[in-house]
Amino acid sequence: MRMKLSRKGLLAHIIKPEFDALSDRSTVQWKTNDLKALGVIAGDVSLTYQVYIRGATTAADSWRMLEEQ
Repeated sequence: MRMKLSRKGLLAHIIKPEFDALSDRSTVQWKTNDLKALGVIAGDVSLTYQVYIRGATTAADSWRMLEEQ
C-alpha cells in the first residue's frame, strides 16, 4: 500500500518528513490529497479491517489505526 500511495504522490500524508513545504496541513490542496490518500487506504484494505478505520478523519489516523491492529 505504501508503494501505491507513493506512486500517487500521497505518501507524505501518512509519513511526515522532518521538513516538507508540501505538508502544510492548512492548505486546501493538502486536505484534498489527504482525503485521496484516505480513500486509497480504505479501498485497499479488506472489509475486516475497514471496521478499524471507520472513525479515521485523516490518512495518518487510518494508517496508525491499522498499524495498531
